[in-house]
Order: sequence, then C-alpha cells, then structure tokens
Amino acid sequence: GEWDVVAVFNWSDSKYDQVQLRPQDLGLPAGRYLYYDAWEKQLLACDDEGLALNLAPTSCRVVVVRPFADQPQLLGTSRHLTQGADDLLAAEWDSKAMTWSGKSLVVGGDPYELRFSLPPGWALADPSAEARGPVAVLTINRPDSGEVAWKVSFRKAETPAAGPAVHDATALQEGRDVKLAWKGENAIAYRVYRNGEVLGQVTGTEFTDRPRKRGV
Repeated sequence: GEWDVVAVFNWSDSKYDQVQLRPQDLGLPAGRYLYYDAWEKQLLACDDEGLALNLAPTSCRVVVVRPFADQPQLLGTSRHLTQGADDLLAAEWDSKAMTWSGKSLVVGGDPYELRFSLPPGWALADPSAEARGPVAVLTINRPDSGEVAWKVSFRKAETPAAGPAVHDATALQEGRDVKLAWKGENAIAYRVYRNGEVLGQVTGTEFTDRPRKRGV
C-alpha cells in the first residue's frame, strides 16, 4: 500500500499549539483517511475532515496517514518511524481468507510489532495476536536477526449498536484552564469544539482547554 508519515512540531517553549491536518494540506485527494500516532501507538481518527492535533510546548507528533478501506488495514510496525518502509518485505490482504500475511526483517532480541486497524464489523480471529481497542497487534520475538514470515487472521463481527457517542459531560475550571471530562463508547476519538472552532482531537475522555484571552 501507500502511506505518508507526517511530523508535526511545536517549537514554542511555553505555549500549547493546535494544528489541523487535512488531506488537502498534505497534498492528498479528498476522502477518508486513517491517522495513526507512531510513537504513542494509537489510532487517532478515521475521518474525511482531517485531524486536529494539540501539541504541548517543545513537542512533536509523528502521524501515519493511510487511505481508509473497509477492512483491517496494516497501520505500521514498531521497527522504525517510517512504519514499514525499512522492514516490511511483503504484506498482502487476502479478502477471501480474511488474513494479512507477509515477511519482515526483524532484529534479534527486540520484540517486533505489526499493528492493524479493527474497523466496525471486524474482529481479531487469531489467538497469537492481541486486540487493543480499535487496533490489533501481532508481536514477534526471535533470538536472531533475519527474515520472518507472519500471518494474522480476522473475522466478521457484529457492528456495535449506534448510541450516543458522548454523555455525562462535565466542565471544571482550574485556574484559567477548563478541564472537560465525559463518558463515551463506540468512538475512535473525540473532537472538541469551542464557539464552533475545533480545539483538538483526543482518544481519551478528557481534554484541558487553555483559553488565554478574556471572554474566549
């Protein structure tokens, strides 16, 4: 497949920053994309509007962007921030067998992870892998460096019933900051708005808004 790796920086040593990554800003055609954080190992979004990132002072986020497909997708590996460009020798999806298979170059003594998306209506069928929320992870341990073949099986699953994505939301002022918290299910991520403008996008159920102008 094809994918892009995007590094987003906040060079300020004191201010938080918010960056909007949209397909058109990255030179990509319009459409739905998966956004995966290579360092945090989190699927951040599956969206056609892009991704809103909050960055702490002097921080960097490395995001992998892949066109969305309605099937488990290979998101990346643990070997390198290029997410497969250096270590994947082959990777192929078999739609009939519902399996991903391929070959990789691994480093002896270093656990090697392959990470796959689990979209609604899909589940992991392979006991050798582990489901971590919307991501399935296959870990390979080998004492020696070299080439290794791998395979991961998936299955069709019941799509979760639609329901309120967010409920029991609260807002608590802490100094000049406002801490938001809520409960939510069946969502990869949550987008937070203030006065109609996107503030950020998080995979958890908390967000701290840091307004710095009176009345904003």
